Amino acid sequence: NHLVLSTMKSFENELPKEKFIRVHKSFIVNIDKIEKFNSKFAEIGPHKIPLSRNKKEDLVKAIESA
Repeated sequence: NHLVLSTMKSFENELPKEKFIRVHKSFIVNIDKIEKFNSKFAEIGPHKIPLSRNKKEDLVKAIESA
């Protein structure tokens, strides 16, 4: 186990904005790795990442511009 003393906001600010997007208060994902998504989840391999209601639109825009 690892303990990380940092905030999601600081991680978000460190990552390249054209590659990564925050989709939930607890999740930042690599746009290129998203295989599919719906209004509730983004899927990366076997993992379903929850999408915040207000982040789906941001995800659609990010994928379209990728």
